[in-house]
Amino acid sequence: MTVPQMFTENNSDAFTAVNDENARHDLGTTARVYDSTYGWRTYAYYKVADAVNVTAGMVVCYSTTMGNVTPDISGGTSTGGAAGVALGSVTATYHGWFVVGKGDYVLVNTDGGVAAAGEFLVPHSVDGEVDTMADGEEEQVFAVSTAADSSPGDQVVAVLL
Repeated sequence: MTVPQMFTENNSDAFTAVNDENARHDLGTTARVYDSTYGWRTYAYYKVADAVNVTAGMVVCYSTTMGNVTPDISGGTSTGGAAGVALGSVTATYHGWFVVGKGDYVLVNTDGGVAAAGEFLVPHSVDGEVDTMADGEEEQVFAVSTAADSSPGDQVVAVLL
């Protein structure tokens, strides 16, 4: 398997289009890449578990299978802990790159309940969406919103923690 360069000044477009049926990198491999819109980002290469296809903006959680992630928080193998955010489409059981770096800016799918900038975000009960933190969810916080949303299915820019 090939290992990508750890630091590159290439645009991150190549990372958003990866949808590998067979792994081309070791699961969990990371790469730091410059994105012309959002600056430096850290990506991790994972396999999508469960039968839910991933689309751009979906939050994926760690799966109970090492090196796997899933957006299927409602009925799959999710542990509930956010692993990263998809920038493109990855077919269920395929492999792709996900944004994972602390301080990275990324668009996330929301549930319509993000009231303002500065809200702490957690994975939502709807697959791939985020919600604002409620009492007792402090350990699930993985990002902070930079704006409010207006309806379910919206996207807002968030900063990963």
